[in-house]
Amino acid sequence: MTTPGYPAPAPAGTPWPGMALGQALDRIWQLVRAHFRLYLQLALIPAGAVLAAIVIVIGIVILAILPHLHSKPAGLADFSSYLSSLLIVLPACVFLYLAVFVVYAIYAPAAQYAVVRTHRGFAVTVREAWTASWRRGERHIWLMFLLAVILAGPIYVVLAIFGGLFLLFALSAAHSNPAAPLAFVAFMPLFSLFNLGAQIYMVFMFLRYGLSIPACIHEDLPAVAALSRSAALTRNSKGRIFLVFLVVYAVTVAVILGSELVVGLVASIGVIAATLFHAIFHSALVLFLLLPIGGLVLIAVLVAVFSLPYVGYSTALGVIYCDQKQRIDGPDANPNPIPDPPPAAEPA
Repeated sequence: MTTPGYPAPAPAGTPWPGMALGQALDRIWQLVRAHFRLYLQLALIPAGAVLAAIVIVIGIVILAILPHLHSKPAGLADFSSYLSSLLIVLPACVFLYLAVFVVYAIYAPAAQYAVVRTHRGFAVTVREAWTASWRRGERHIWLMFLLAVILAGPIYVVLAIFGGLFLLFALSAAHSNPAAPLAFVAFMPLFSLFNLGAQIYMVFMFLRYGLSIPACIHEDLPAVAALSRSAALTRNSKGRIFLVFLVVYAVTVAVILGSELVVGLVASIGVIAATLFHAIFHSALVLFLLLPIGGLVLIAVLVAVFSLPYVGYSTALGVIYCDQKQRIDGPDANPNPIPDPPPAAEPA
């Protein structure tokens, strides 16, 4: 039986026709609509981790700044003390970044496990998806590290060079070098060009190596082999893949903006209602009870909204992987490349 939105199987020995852009987008929408709860439950973990990390960093910054708000300026010594207080945030940011990185490195293969199996018509549970990813957790973390190096490594190197040049210009300006302002003027357009080039580079590298995530878990490939497999799967198809992700990105942004407007409107109405209720009944219980409950509800809604990009991108990646695998391996390839999970009693 042919899945709606998916091309009919070609006769044996003929090339796989693949999905057109409209068919791919339609299939992504079908999967999201049919399995939204499953995909969202998986995506809540990385979205919640990112939001928690942001809240923790903001809290640390506030605690570092508070002691200096009531002190009078004391020149360079006070500035040095202020700066040293802010440096406490740096190790916390590094630790939280690594924690979020590990969470996402386990989430991405779990999401791909769920998307591809549901795309093929299999039932999947949240626990099954996390277990499948955790079983090869060290491999998936290593793959995500290699992807980060490929996508962002060269950019960080160039940023370090720009940072060094900027520091030299700043020191030169501090010594009243008349050429320093001209150097700053030339620095800004160069940095703008670098920013544009960095974005193009990262998009191209993701289009080339993004399918390494589903290939790693579905075909049980090591990290380096998964990267090579992705390069082979995306050959001569990067333009079509880019268009799919571009449409998914546009839809996701529109949905998030709409959700934020609704959340902001409801939150504003709630605050006004609580204030009026407190003014009418003169009860502090309203502020101490309703506001915390409203805050918790708002946080839960924000986590759900932040999870939407994970749902959209992971679904698109899984559908593209299945289509490209059939294009490269042919219609006679195993339609379900994911091995069945071992029994629960088997050690990880």
